[in-house]
Amino acid sequence: MKNLLSENMLRFGTKNLSESARRELVLKSIMETINEHGLHTAIRQQLIEAEAPADPAWLTKAKDALAGENANGNFLSNGILKVGASYTQPANAWAKEMYGIASAKKFAVYAKGSTWYPSPSLAVMWCACTVYNTEKLGGDTFNFETLNNANSLQQLIDGTFKYQGKVVSGIKSNVVWYPSMSDTLCTAGGVILQMADETQGTTMATSLVHTKGQPYGPGAGTKYTPGG
Repeated sequence: MKNLLSENMLRFGTKNLSESARRELVLKSIMETINEHGLHTAIRQQLIEAEAPADPAWLTKAKDALAGENANGNFLSNGILKVGASYTQPANAWAKEMYGIASAKKFAVYAKGSTWYPSPSLAVMWCACTVYNTEKLGGDTFNFETLNNANSLQQLIDGTFKYQGKVVSGIKSNVVWYPSMSDTLCTAGGVILQMADETQGTTMATSLVHTKGQPYGPGAGTKYTPGG
């Protein structure tokens, strides 16, 4: 490391320095070292990890599911989102249950205009949704193509959809998304869902903290481990 002027002034006790001047030199020395060695990203990440509050239990449960081997192979990271990042859902959408089951029984619908919020840990984003069980919609005879009908999807979002003349009730919940997973969501209850298309994650990626030329995903020391 080269000898920096501000470091030498501090090291050899330059005379006639006031306390405020000494503090300014200390700060200057730190900034010179950061700039010289390109430490901005590493220091920012350490600050995120030190200051980010813990996620509430329901978000942690969803993160554990998303980080599981059925969804993302434990490839989850804290601090990947920008502070204050948000995303407005551009259209009504749905996602159905997937992974390790004989057939999907649950699906979530979420409305155009819904806001996706970053978790306190800046690892995932979430928005409000309604979760339905196909057992209330004909069970094995339910056709997920129904959800591609704009009118039917809107009725499910509004809570007015009828099956055999009766309004079908859903459960209010949240869906959770990890930035590098373009088509995978998770409910607040830990149910892994697959989006109906892959356009959403690509758009929400604009909320990421990302270094040009580097892959999206956890940096050194930021990997999220379920139960850790």
